[in-house]
Amino acid sequence: MKKVKMSYITNADLGDLELARTVDDVLKVALTVIERMPKPVRCVIGSLTSGRRTPEENRERLHRVILRYKEGGVATFNHLPFQRRAMQILSREFGGGQLSDSQKMLLQERLRDEFYEPFLKSGKVGQLHIMPGSEASLNVYFMWMFATKNKIPVRFIPAELVPKE
Repeated sequence: MKKVKMSYITNADLGDLELARTVDDVLKVALTVIERMPKPVRCVIGSLTSGRRTPEENRERLHRVILRYKEGGVATFNHLPFQRRAMQILSREFGGGQLSDSQKMLLQERLRDEFYEPFLKSGKVGQLHIMPGSEASLNVYFMWMFATKNKIPVRFIPAELVPKE
């Protein structure tokens, strides 16, 4: 059986990610990682801050699906560390602490405009797979519409394929 490489992110990439001060810095590291992956690269997306689950539950659920694809031998980009760092950088601009609803919406819009859109525009994502239960996420909806418009294949993951804890 062919051995599958599970991760393309290096310790140097992790160091660069930690040192990133702008969302553009985060994007550059993400694109460096995805560039060394075999094509076509699959990206699994889903709700992180919206829906009936907590952000931690959403993140864990998404991570389990990404891991399942990787274990199945599919080149799957794990965008979660990059999304988290981009959110840290953007949140800092709001002074940290508890955000108002309007600030949360602005934060999501900036994440979309400064990270997700340029990431998808890079042409490095070969497939977009959408988690079940992500209908309420504005960023998931944006990525789905962007991918459809730009002929990036979109697949919806059936709920029964999402691994339980």
